[in-house]
Amino acid sequence: MVIIRSKAPFRISFGGGGTDMAPYCMENGGCVISTAIDRYVYITIKPRTDELIRVSSPILTETKEFILGDKEYNEDLGIFK
Repeated sequence: MVIIRSKAPFRISFGGGGTDMAPYCMENGGCVISTAIDRYVYITIKPRTDELIRVSSPILTETKEFILGDKEYNEDLGIFK
């Protein structure tokens, strides 16, 4: 089993945050002023045998599941879609 682990610098938006994400940017365009700080986001990806994607946030103590390919936007940890 292949497990992928990654970390990326945490991004802080000063203006326009979210305008670079669909569906907003698809209709209106986007413009963001942001920077990265010395904190990180950690991601672990493990393969599954079904068509579900499970997103867990230990900090928010939340777990959500999505069907692979689901493009319907909602607020439930939607940034991970």
